Amino acid sequence: MAGAAWVIALLAAGCSKEGSPAVGWASDPQAVRIDASVGAVTKTNPLGTDEEQTKFSGGDKIAVAALDNGAVKKTVKYQFDGSSWAPVADETGATDYFLWDTPVTFRAWYPAGKSADGSEFKLPGVQVGSKDYTLADADFMTSDDCTYSTLNDIPGDRTFKPVLTRRMALVTIVIDKVADEYADLKDIRAQVKTINSAHSLVKLQSDGTFKPEGEMTVVRPYSHKVEEKSAYSAIVVPGEASKEVFVNVDVDGYKDDGTETIIINEVTGIPAAEAGKHYTYKLIVGKETVKIAGVTVVDWTTGLTLDGNFEAEVENYSEWDGKITDTDFSGDGTQGAPFLITSAAELAGLAAMVNSGTSYHDKYFRLETDIDLMGHEWTPIGKSGKYFYGNFDGNGKVITNLTISNATDEVGLFGFAGGTIQNVVLRNANVASSGVAALLVGDANGGAIKSCKIDGVVRSGHIAAGIVGLSDSDVEISDCEVNVECYGDDYTGGVFGSKSGYIGDVVVKNCIVRGRIYGKTVGGIAGSLQGSDVISGCKSYATLSLVDKKYDSWAGGIAGSAYYNCKFEDCEVYGDIDIESEYELGSPHVGGLIGHASDATISNLKFEGTMNVTSKKEGNTVGAIIGVVEKSLTVSSECTYKKSGTGTFPPVGTYPEGFDTAILDKIKGIE
Repeated sequence: MAGAAWVIALLAAGCSKEGSPAVGWASDPQAVRIDASVGAVTKTNPLGTDEEQTKFSGGDKIAVAALDNGAVKKTVKYQFDGSSWAPVADETGATDYFLWDTPVTFRAWYPAGKSADGSEFKLPGVQVGSKDYTLADADFMTSDDCTYSTLNDIPGDRTFKPVLTRRMALVTIVIDKVADEYADLKDIRAQVKTINSAHSLVKLQSDGTFKPEGEMTVVRPYSHKVEEKSAYSAIVVPGEASKEVFVNVDVDGYKDDGTETIIINEVTGIPAAEAGKHYTYKLIVGKETVKIAGVTVVDWTTGLTLDGNFEAEVENYSEWDGKITDTDFSGDGTQGAPFLITSAAELAGLAAMVNSGTSYHDKYFRLETDIDLMGHEWTPIGKSGKYFYGNFDGNGKVITNLTISNATDEVGLFGFAGGTIQNVVLRNANVASSGVAALLVGDANGGAIKSCKIDGVVRSGHIAAGIVGLSDSDVEISDCEVNVECYGDDYTGGVFGSKSGYIGDVVVKNCIVRGRIYGKTVGGIAGSLQGSDVISGCKSYATLSLVDKKYDSWAGGIAGSAYYNCKFEDCEVYGDIDIESEYELGSPHVGGLIGHASDATISNLKFEGTMNVTSKKEGNTVGAIIGVVEKSLTVSSECTYKKSGTGTFPPVGTYPEGFDTAILDKIKGIE
């Protein structure tokens, strides 16, 4: 139904004890009740059974917004307890809710918190079904706008009953057969590595329909079983067909001589997808090509049942129990004859030796095989006061299912390291700490990190990053690729988190970042920099968001903040910066490239992403290149930004009194 003008404020706040919504809301006869349901050809909870997918489950949350001519005036989250919906109390225990009055227009969407107003949804790239981030987080559903124009329109039971409709499509890839061309290999396993969606988001149009937008998105699919066959499912943005890569299929096996063979096959031609449909593709995997043997299309109401438990389909050839360690490394540790890591137990043995005090200074290690850590709790290589100072060559071999849960100190594959780490490949890594968390190195005390490829999810109550969380000395990170979902309460960066004071210089060169990054001080490449740090030749395609706090925060496509003589050169940012602050006590300070800069030097930088920054508090500063210049700024060569992506934002949001504005002539807005 069409929206109506907002005449009477629809605001009410009930305070409840101990976070319970029962007091105030439950006893208020004018409170808006909620009874959400799922439409006839849609499901929620794609990890459940067929029956479960037709209705909401206990713990599900939706968001409900009151609209004024399409603009959100107020949003309340509601949670289902298995029988009824109630508003969710905030962190202070207060429960906000709606009171019936007219005219009012309501809209509902699921999952709550994944969309600002239910009009746009960004496709998550991680859908593996881990305990914190599941396939359901991609299951975007919305209701039509419902308008109550007069008091007579208000239902007698005081209940708003949104019917949610699915806006996404489900794709399942089944490895139906591995062809005879692999007869010379043993222990053959085929694995779908990625499913490529032709679009990154869906957006509500003026005619009430949802249309796909954005560039192609790479999705890490959920792994499960269908009729005892390996299957991989992903929720994707519906849309037209494309000639781009559809799926990547890895085939692992051993030859008679014991050498490992890894073959990567691609299926090109992304098929068109329709919202509310489930597409199942059966693949025949050959050595040179992958053939689609059959396609089934059904309404997303029958058929597939997922058990909700992540199962790695490519298991290590000698499974690790998470406890066994082996320190009987072959080799002598020299550059010509390095210590060889040939199993998960030996990798764990390296951690045990370093954590007991063996630094391996000037010694060499090389990974000889792919290793599956099986999701067992990982003890990082190195701990406080016990650093790895050797040389570790990952040799392009893949380490999968690295898992660290609820740590309190600096963690990653390496907890504390100061040597050279290169050619490491991490897939499906999940690292969490209340302190410092990174996928590769938690705390780097000097050294170099080169040519690593990192993929995973990292969460921290303090500092979080894709490659290095914290540095205590000179560190160089070069030629690395990161695809990460990164969450930090303070400093967060796609490659680097923050420094320990002003100690040492950090250099990040020729790195590429994709994914989504959250934090208080957040950057596509680095969270916070201090001193003579250098970022050069890097590209960021990541989406940035701020953790909403009641104090000031900073975000930049390259760096959140940079103090005292930092240098940025030859970098490009294509990702989106999406900031919405609900608090009135803090302001976001945002730049397309740098959120906050003091005595910085920039040259040949480019911002071609988009910026959306809103805040309830006045005084937020936004610049297409830099949000805040605190002291001086040097522009050595021309820097550019895309006008259509930055709207009306100036090149620099704010600068100090006496600032030489003539240098801004070297910052150009382009069409």
